[in-house]
Amino acid sequence: MPDQVAVQGNLLNALLLGDEAAMVSATHKILMSVPCDRHIFNLGHGILPSTEISMVERLVNEVRAAG
Repeated sequence: MPDQVAVQGNLLNALLLGDEAAMVSATHKILMSVPCDRHIFNLGHGILPSTEISMVERLVNEVRAAG
């Protein structure tokens, strides 16, 4: 991939509704796929209304720790 290219990688929002370990694993897989200085991490379709805030906080912490 050329150095001037950035990538936007999306985590499936439904992963925030399930098992925390599965969400963290999927998050790490995305984070490891592209250098952090060229990666825009986000959710594919936003946060679902039934999502626990603790899962969002965990996701944010994992992404921040990687960058």
